[in-house]
Amino acid sequence: RARRWTSRLTGRGFEMERLKLAVKAAELREITAALAEVGYNRTHAARLLGISRRTLLNKLKDFNLNPPPYSGCAQPEV
Repeated sequence: RARRWTSRLTGRGFEMERLKLAVKAAELREITAALAEVGYNRTHAARLLGISRRTLLNKLKDFNLNPPPYSGCAQPEV
């Protein structure tokens, strides 16, 4: 039985790519909002997001984000 090759971005493949992009966009929004809320303190932002500091640093690297240094002015309400 011959298999017909289709583009990766048709049908279910296209929907999966759109879903992945939507998840990445939501992650980026939440990370940047958490960082801003705690004065760009990465440890506090990770705690606020419920993830480890290492996971946050990996996500910042994946998104190619380099937020400003911690300003020391905000503390999370955890």
